[in-house]
Amino acid sequence: MPASLEIFYQLAGPGKDASLCVVAYCRSKRCGNYSRLCHKHKSHKWRVENPEKYAYNNLKDSARKRRLPMTLSFPEFLSFVRDTGYMERKGNMAEDLQIDRIDATRGYEEGNLRVVTTTENTVKGNKERRKAEYLESLLLRKGYNPKVPDPNIPF
Repeated sequence: MPASLEIFYQLAGPGKDASLCVVAYCRSKRCGNYSRLCHKHKSHKWRVENPEKYAYNNLKDSARKRRLPMTLSFPEFLSFVRDTGYMERKGNMAEDLQIDRIDATRGYEEGNLRVVTTTENTVKGNKERRKAEYLESLLLRKGYNPKVPDPNIPF
């Protein structure tokens, strides 16, 4: 049994109110008429039982927040993560894995994704940021300031 599911087996004793979540020490109301868990514990249980779907939904949410197209279907994502071993090593520590887009101008689509370590992804982001800052400094040296509107442009 996974360690994170053990919380669901530490149920409260017989004296607990029937309208409350059955997880020990939880004092929240049950989620719906047929659930024995509150919303928090029901969501946690679903995340533990469906890690690939949870990772896919996080990727979709990330794409939506950054206004990037997400054309990768769940079966394609599942195939990708199983081939790369992403699910076993994902995280935010230096040697953990993250999903990276090969071409930053394209969205999350099949063929544009790869798995890199957190360190590699950070270095790549810093390199792109430095490149953008360098291009902006070149423009400023040539007399163009994007923060000051040009009177010759009608809009």
